[in-house]
Amino acid sequence: MRKYRFLAVNDDPDILSSLERILGAFEGEIVATRSWIEAMQHAAGPGDLDLLLVGARIGGASGPDLIREARLHRPALPILVLAPNGQESLRQESERLGAEATLPWPVPRESVTEAVTRALRAGELDRRFEGLPSAAGCTFRPLEIVDSMDVLEKALSWTETGAERPRPILITGNTGTQKPFLARALHHAGRRRGPRFVTRLADGPSAGGGTLFLDDVEDLSPKQQEIVLRLIQDGVFDAGTKKIKVDVQVIAATRKDLAALAADGRFRPELERALTPRTIRIPPLVERRERIPLLAERLSLRIAEEEGRKPPRLSGAFRQKLVAYDWPGNLGELRSVIERAALLAAGSDLDLPHLPSEIAGHGLAIAAPNEIVPFVQHEQAILRNALQVTGGKIPEAARRLAIGRATLYRKVKKYNLR
Repeated sequence: MRKYRFLAVNDDPDILSSLERILGAFEGEIVATRSWIEAMQHAAGPGDLDLLLVGARIGGASGPDLIREARLHRPALPILVLAPNGQESLRQESERLGAEATLPWPVPRESVTEAVTRALRAGELDRRFEGLPSAAGCTFRPLEIVDSMDVLEKALSWTETGAERPRPILITGNTGTQKPFLARALHHAGRRRGPRFVTRLADGPSAGGGTLFLDDVEDLSPKQQEIVLRLIQDGVFDAGTKKIKVDVQVIAATRKDLAALAADGRFRPELERALTPRTIRIPPLVERRERIPLLAERLSLRIAEEEGRKPPRLSGAFRQKLVAYDWPGNLGELRSVIERAALLAAGSDLDLPHLPSEIAGHGLAIAAPNEIVPFVQHEQAILRNALQVTGGKIPEAARRLAIGRATLYRKVKKYNLR
């Protein structure tokens, strides 16, 4: 096992000493400095770097300044920020730039140790996926897609089993949850990364030693389901005319409930039972609303990096709208929305006018700390929300808003809400 390498940067010598003592419990090299120049030399220089711990200030610069520069050279570097209590803007800016966590200082030693351990695990997972072909067309990292280190680590262990025949993996998730990309990532990070990754059942015999990925497995015909079942059970590709022995990892994906389809006679029960023991479920965005602003911030940062632009900021009202929306297209839709917003913003901050109407008009516009949203925007958002909840029934909306019907009719007309 290789030794870790840490970079701790802080203006306060006492904090640096504390960090050195905490990091000493981990096997590795610790570079502790109060110098911006030295910090940048290590952040931008050669060699491995497993974790950056940075404070609010370094010389004449800020912690986020160092994060921004370090990200240019090490996009996947795990970063922890030590922020004095009450510095909410520092926390927001650090997370916007992709910090793993922000710890209020002073903080118990065990909290720092736990955060360091978690960040190192995340970094090790990221390294497993380094060099994943960009042709896969996904800006998200596998850990952001699955949103659980335990689940991703378990999935990787399934691709490395020493069983005589590789056992299938099933990825479930709604539209836009990046199932094909996750399948490719598992292939790339597992022991089969060298051989082929094929996506058509007919190409199965040519994927010896590699991976056969079957997206929308529920759409396979009964004959195709029989071929897949035989491939899983016996390692034989039976196309009818000839039988071919094939060593292949089967990864299937579905947006449907295969057990329900099998119960209705629309999917082969034996194949459903063969696929489901090793299931990875990708949660939809509506189940992790609290993560949406951070995902959007990191996505805007990566899009800006790809296009050579300065990363935009996301206004509080913009972030609130993202959280309120239900995201039927999940991560794919989120990327599309952020790309569109960045294009419309043309280098300025992302705000409500840069959102599609179905998102900008959804939910309540509530200001973030230290921001003020004009009253008229609050009023319009409240009325839109009431009309949406009541299915456009003005009498019921007026009753639940505790205002007169005539008043509501007048405001609906004024704001063109129908």
